[in-house]
Amino acid sequence: MAFTSWLNKGTLITLEDGSQKAIESIEVDDLIQTFDMSPDDFDGAHIVNNETCTAKVKEITENTVDGGDVSTITFDNGSKLTLSNDYPIYGFAKEIGWLTNDIEATKTKYGNSEADGDDDRWDEIKVESEVFLDGDDIDASVTNIEAHTEGTNFSMYTIESLEKGDVVFANNVLVASGGNLS
Repeated sequence: MAFTSWLNKGTLITLEDGSQKAIESIEVDDLIQTFDMSPDDFDGAHIVNNETCTAKVKEITENTVDGGDVSTITFDNGSKLTLSNDYPIYGFAKEIGWLTNDIEATKTKYGNSEADGDDDRWDEIKVESEVFLDGDDIDASVTNIEAHTEGTNFSMYTIESLEKGDVVFANNVLVASGGNLS
């Protein structure tokens, strides 16, 4: 299977004004909250020091994904995120970049940043991993990772491209946009 990063139907995406909208209701030209991580002065190690920006959604895609490629992650603040196993989540801890359930699939989708093929920006998500949040609480810890079973289909979506920016807030958790990551 060719991996593409997907978020489950019902996942709430943060809009420019801070309100949220279910991913299946997001439309082209909707304005969402993002970080543009491409400038040289972007501080990935201290993401809270960067300003969020607004970007228009340029493309959104729907697909049915087999449960064998899907997990639900539960956080200590009670929120959950159901996503494809290759979907990168932004880690919130010293020397942690992007967290994923399937590092090899994530590398296939988003590529390697190192010339030798050893990409240090991907780490396996585990119970107690910390992730970056939007809002008053800036981080949450993973309390459970539930792998789903093959043969169960999920109606999932991805924001393929944004006018600018590389990430979206999904259920208040910072994740890569489904089609891009600088």
